[in-house]
Amino acid sequence: MSLFLKSCSSKKFVGDHSLEKEEYVEKGKSLVKWKMPKVPIHKIYEERRKNHFFIFPSKNSDPSIETTEAHISFGNKGGFFRLFNQTPPSDFGRFNTMNIGLVQIGVKTLTKKIPPNASIILCLRDNRIEKLEDSLIALVESNLRDGPFYFNVFPNINLSLFSAIANVVSVHFSIKGFDQIPKGCEPIAVTCRTCYKLNQNNFGSEALIESPVGKTVFFQTEIFGDNSGDVVQKVTMWDQVQLPSDWPPQLQIPTFPK
Repeated sequence: MSLFLKSCSSKKFVGDHSLEKEEYVEKGKSLVKWKMPKVPIHKIYEERRKNHFFIFPSKNSDPSIETTEAHISFGNKGGFFRLFNQTPPSDFGRFNTMNIGLVQIGVKTLTKKIPPNASIILCLRDNRIEKLEDSLIALVESNLRDGPFYFNVFPNINLSLFSAIANVVSVHFSIKGFDQIPKGCEPIAVTCRTCYKLNQNNFGSEALIESPVGKTVFFQTEIFGDNSGDVVQKVTMWDQVQLPSDWPPQLQIPTFPK
């Protein structure tokens, strides 16, 4: 039995995570359109409307809540990047901590022909913790031939704005099955969306939701067969994934491009 089958369970999923605007072409052709559904901010944080210092006229005007989005592509062996390439602006010292409420990652292939054994292992980790098993925030294993996928993880972790935030959280990819792709080509596209909240003290607001430890739920869109376009909910159990012995590499983590 493959690692994918051992580490993942799946079921048809219908609900708020359905991707109604996804469009796919016939078997063997490229993905035409695919987007991760956005998570509303009010589901992540309680937004401030009024306090002693600020009055916000609109629903989404809380300046302490920020959402960033970036895109990157990877070669046939995988790679890694850090979640933040610099410390978020602290508004002239008014904020001194930040809470990471949401990390949303989507993965899709950029090739028309996806090898049957094309697979990916992806992990999001807190580098302040040395032991890999204890540092995991999310871990996903998937067969890329099953279609593009995304997951939402709600870390609810706090960081000091006076520390080296750029080195704290990183994302690592191990990709197999694309050995026939010429060196220098990048068959995998990744989108990363992050929502965080800046706080004025060490006991500031935290996220409204926190993901469980030990498993990661992800949503994969089928692109082959009669069920093409269906979204399937899958679960990766962390303790059932056989990680490569030399992965993730203990190297200096490069900056995620702007």
